[in-house]
Amino acid sequence: MRNPVCLSVLVACFLLGACSSTEWAHRYKKQEEFLYDYNKCDRAVTEQSNNQAMPFGAYQQSIRVDQCLQKEGWRKVRR
Repeated sequence: MRNPVCLSVLVACFLLGACSSTEWAHRYKKQEEFLYDYNKCDRAVTEQSNNQAMPFGAYQQSIRVDQCLQKEGWRKVRR
């Protein structure tokens, strides 16, 4: 049987990690402008994916949208 203390620590770390959250922030733009930039990036990545011989998977597409948002000046910050 595994050590119950290790299991307890593992569960506690998981629960604490679940409590932290991130949000997108921009130095000059307001939060209301995020949706516009997100949709613009999502459309661009989707169009790029459709032009590929092998379209992006959902995970790869989300990474590329994040990269596009970062190019637009958005950064993920912890709340």
